[in-house]
Amino acid sequence: MALIKTQTIKTEITANAEVTKKLQNAVVAAGTMLQFCKEAARGAVKAHGEKLSKVPFDQAVKTIRECYREALGDKSDANVLSNFTDSVTLLLADQTPISIEVKKSGDTEELHMKAADALNQSKHTMKAAAKQVREIKGGARQGGAGRKAHQKPSVPVAIALTPAQKTAHQIRVVKAVLADADDAFFAALKTELAELGYNLTKKRK
Repeated sequence: MALIKTQTIKTEITANAEVTKKLQNAVVAAGTMLQFCKEAARGAVKAHGEKLSKVPFDQAVKTIRECYREALGDKSDANVLSNFTDSVTLLLADQTPISIEVKKSGDTEELHMKAADALNQSKHTMKAAAKQVREIKGGARQGGAGRKAHQKPSVPVAIALTPAQKTAHQIRVVKAVLADADDAFFAALKTELAELGYNLTKKRK
């Protein structure tokens, strides 16, 4: 087999100031976003932690996550929810001891801490800690394991929405219904609203 040596063309470029500035802004925004997620998690655990203290750990995390996913509505963001959920996981686990391997200057170092303390570590370390907590407390498949151990069915726990969140949710529900409604539905709706003292009229084109 013949080996063909390819030529490498070296070309140097100079960083564009505008591009660099945008990337710097992105770095700052990413850090700010993570900090806001952590602060939101602290507020959520403070507000709902006591009510959820009697339910299974994974259910408590899921209940908080889904409550605020609903509250965010169309403005929901996967990265925000992921960071928020990891932060909630660590805070609810609080005193759970964990051990995490982190790389520093090419070497691997094992850190021992309580789950809540991992919130003050780097994003990578924080996420590794949240993953380990889920493996310990439930809610994630154990590494190298087969099927999950049988768990008792969890009892749904509702978190009360604020008036603003409730209104936003109701509007989304009504909007979804109206999107598929026909003339017969609007005629019936008009009658019902009239009985309540409201007048429903169609917008002129």
